[in-house]
Amino acid sequence: MRAPSSVANTLVNLSIWETVESLFKFTYNSKHAQVYEQRADWFKQRNRPNYVLYWAPSGQLPTEREVKERLDHLIQHGPSPHAFTFKSRFSIEEMLAFEVE
Repeated sequence: MRAPSSVANTLVNLSIWETVESLFKFTYNSKHAQVYEQRADWFKQRNRPNYVLYWAPSGQLPTEREVKERLDHLIQHGPSPHAFTFKSRFSIEEMLAFEVE
């Protein structure tokens, strides 16, 4: 997946997981964790979130535009059921009850 044209020098990495817990386990408790620890060697560190988590309907493939909108929402409004991080997680039930501003 290529980066949205409005964002230069951006790497978009999209994966779909059934649970936040399984993604967390893969990210921090597998061989992937060794590579993930070296991310500061390859990427510029910023004072804002550089990833976003959110619930999507089963079978629906997210688009680049949707991912960027969710990340922008997280940056502008902080974690919510619409867009969150590992540190601030929300359930599917919370997402269904949430209304985007």
